Amino acid sequence: MRIRHIKLELIRKNPENYNTIVNGNGQPRASMLRYWQFAARKYHQNDNDSKFAIKYLDDNLKSHFKPTTANISKILKLTNQLADYFTEYKKNKLNFYDSSNRISFDIGNGNFITGEIFRIDKKGNNFYITLFYKEDEIWENELRFPLFQIYFSNILKCPFDQIFVGVFNYIKLEHEYNSFDENKLNESLSEVKEIFKKIINF
Repeated sequence: MRIRHIKLELIRKNPENYNTIVNGNGQPRASMLRYWQFAARKYHQNDNDSKFAIKYLDDNLKSHFKPTTANISKILKLTNQLADYFTEYKKNKLNFYDSSNRISFDIGNGNFITGEIFRIDKKGNNFYITLFYKEDEIWENELRFPLFQIYFSNILKCPFDQIFVGVFNYIKLEHEYNSFDENKLNESLSEVKEIFKKIINF
């Protein structure tokens, strides 16, 4: 059984609705925000070339969305936010390590947590695992983040406390990170195993 990490919190709250949550409503067309994420990725993949990334964003938004007054306003806002993202990234003095790293975390008994991690950076001996985030709830309460810390500790072959997991917060326009202690990591791993058991029993 596989659970995409983006769906994990919904399943955590409603394991009995696993099938409905996983199947969803099909694949929607890419949103403006998704193209924004692609542009941010292009920035890192092209040696922090901000002009290239902004042009990529502008070209894609204008070619995929009608030039209505509302859309033109959104495009301008997203372009400005992308520039803010570049500034904020440089402020953190992170060194780009990898992007679009898909995880496949073997929980045991044929169960996996999967999905995409937007960006991995390094600063000193520490690694920083980043997702984009636009929810109002506190991301640190989500089960997936301690699991990321365990997974990447194994993948990058370094101690748990050298892995920092977190988000780029769209609302605050800033990066936020945490490194959970070993007790929290063990509790999270035990909980996700219990979630899989509940799903199987329904």
